[in-house]
Amino acid sequence: MDKLIEKMGLYDIWTVLFPGAIFQLLFKTIFDYMLSLPEQVKNTTSVIERTFLFCKSYIYEPGTVYELLIFLLSSYFVGLLLHEFSSIFKNRVMYKHGKPIELLLDYQGGVFEQEQIQVLMPMYIKLKGSDFTLNDKEKQREESRSLFHKINMDMQRRKRANEYVKLNVIYNTCATLGVAIMLILCLALAFEIEFMILKRQDLILSFISLDVVLILGIYILLNRSKRYYRYWTKNIVLAYQDLYISEETNS
Repeated sequence: MDKLIEKMGLYDIWTVLFPGAIFQLLFKTIFDYMLSLPEQVKNTTSVIERTFLFCKSYIYEPGTVYELLIFLLSSYFVGLLLHEFSSIFKNRVMYKHGKPIELLLDYQGGVFEQEQIQVLMPMYIKLKGSDFTLNDKEKQREESRSLFHKINMDMQRRKRANEYVKLNVIYNTCATLGVAIMLILCLALAFEIEFMILKRQDLILSFISLDVVLILGIYILLNRSKRYYRYWTKNIVLAYQDLYISEETNS
């Protein structure tokens, strides 16, 4: 098992396999819950009792080693799809105004403050070999992205980038899980619309509770993803700055 984990890598396990497994479990749980919800509401009056029924009754448990292997394999492929969906979502929605790696020169970008950028600028200019564009935001983002890739590649060459890989894994895992729960929310909403058409007003409280939990989960995961992307970017640049200062001092 240790050799398998080593070959797959930390990134694949947490950003692909884990979200894929979570999505499948949630999909089955929500699907079964929605199918049984009308009958549960008839037979129970307590919200707490309904909550425990939801949590207890529909957890997927592979019965054999074969079923476990099938589950893990399907989780990996589902995770790959979710990872691609999350990449599209990040590029078109979350970071339509620029990723943290594209905002190294922007004091309003949330990565570095103006004073920090001024301190880092000599290192930036030395890496680029010339001054940066000030008036063109798009050009500035391209220059920032290119600058970060140079820094990250040099950190990898020095075998220092792995110290911060966990931050990158957390950022990607949270984004993928956030997108997975969005899809689960769509499934829940589809059932809810059908129940509303059938005028099942007795299910409204259950709908609201479920939607609040899912929306809150999406909000927390996506905000955590954005925060850890900034942490990763900032830590890589500051670690490189320490190396730069050390080399300048010794030269």
